[in-house]
Amino acid sequence: MSYLRSTRPFALGIGVFTGVLLSCKYDRDRSIRIPPPSWLSLRASTLGYDAHAHTQTRTPITTSTLPPLEGDVIDAPTRMQLACKYGLPSYNNVTFYQSFVSSANYERRIPNWVLQYITKEDLDEDHVVADRKHSQFTGDAPSIPEVFRADNKAYLGSGWSRGHMAPAGDVRHSQLALDETFILGSNIVPQNRHNNSHFWYRLEAFVRHNLNRDGNFDSIRVVSGPCFVPFEEVCEYRDGLQTKKYVKYQVLGNGVAVPTHIFKVILAEYPPAQSHEDPRPCLIAAFLIPNDYIPPQKRLIDYLVPVEYLEARTGLQFFPRLRQHKLATGSLCDAISCSMMTEHDLEVHNYARRLQWANTRSEVESVWREIEGKGRVPDARAQKEYEKKMKQFVHV
Repeated sequence: MSYLRSTRPFALGIGVFTGVLLSCKYDRDRSIRIPPPSWLSLRASTLGYDAHAHTQTRTPITTSTLPPLEGDVIDAPTRMQLACKYGLPSYNNVTFYQSFVSSANYERRIPNWVLQYITKEDLDEDHVVADRKHSQFTGDAPSIPEVFRADNKAYLGSGWSRGHMAPAGDVRHSQLALDETFILGSNIVPQNRHNNSHFWYRLEAFVRHNLNRDGNFDSIRVVSGPCFVPFEEVCEYRDGLQTKKYVKYQVLGNGVAVPTHIFKVILAEYPPAQSHEDPRPCLIAAFLIPNDYIPPQKRLIDYLVPVEYLEARTGLQFFPRLRQHKLATGSLCDAISCSMMTEHDLEVHNYARRLQWANTRSEVESVWREIEGKGRVPDARAQKEYEKKMKQFVHV
C-alpha cells in the first residue's frame, strides 16, 4: 500500500447493489484545506454483490483518500469515508462494503479487523427493511482470491459458531448490506457458541443501545477482530526449569484459524461543538475477550485493556490519526458506565427476537406462553412483535 502526498482529485469507489459505483469527487475549484501530514491514501478492491441473483462482480480498483479532519471543508462525504476519518488499523487486503470496512487475512481465512461507523439513524426501528432470515453464510467473497476463502464446511461439526465481527443486528437499512455481514472471510471468525450468543451479544447490545441509541454521541466507530494471545508453559531442561511462550490455536477445515481471543475497540464521538464551545474529546475503550465460555457474573470492565496493549498484541493501530494530529481522547469507561445487560435482561430481550423468527402462529403462542409461565414482563419490543405476528397469522 502506498502513502501518497497529493492534493489531486480523488474518488472512493464503494460496491453497491445493482452494480452502481458511488463516488465522492473533489476538484481544484473547491476549497480544501489539507492538514499536515498529507492525507493517507490506500488502494483497495471494491465489491459489487447481488445477493438475490447470487452473483458477484468486481468493480475496478480505485484510489481512495481519507476524509479531512474537523475544520476541513468537505462536501457530503460518503459513509465509508466517515468510517475512515481517524484512519484504518492496517492497509492490507482492505475491502469496503456497504456497512463496514474489512481487512482479510489470507493465511488464516478470517478478517484481521472489521471497522463499523454507526449513527442513531442506522438503528431507527421505524425504517427496518432488512431481514436476516433472507441472509446466508457464504465464502464467496470476490475481493478474496478463491484459494484463500473460508467455506461453511470448515465450521460444520466443529463445535464453533460463525461469529459476526460487524453484528448483523446493526444493519437494518439494506438487505444487501445485511447479506454482506454473512461473508465468512470478511466478517466472520470461529467463536465459542455460548460466548457468541451471551457475553459477546451483550457487548454488541451495549454498543447498539447504551452508546448509540440512548447515548449523547453523534456517532460510534467500532473495530472488532481476532487476537492470538501467547500462553506460558514451563519446560524442563538439564539446567532447570524455563518458562516459554507459545501461540497455539485450532485450525478448521481448509485452514480457518480459531482465535484465542476477540477484541472490540470503541470510539465514541460527540456532536460537533458550537463555535463558542470547546470541542469535547472522543472517548475510547478497548476490550479483549477470551474466545471461551464466560461465566454470567463476569463484567465488561473485567476485560478492559489499554489500547496500546491491544495494539502490541495485534500489530494494528487503532484510529491512528487521533495521535498523528494530537487530538484529545478520553476514557469511555471513565465517562460513562460500561455495564452491559444481565443474563436475565438478555432473556427478556431475546423474547422479541424469538417472536420475530417465529414462522407460525403456534410458535408465536408458544413463546408467549413461556413468557407468562415464567412470570416475565415483556418489553415494548416483544409486545410490538407479538401484536405484529398475531395480525400476520390472524387468518392462519
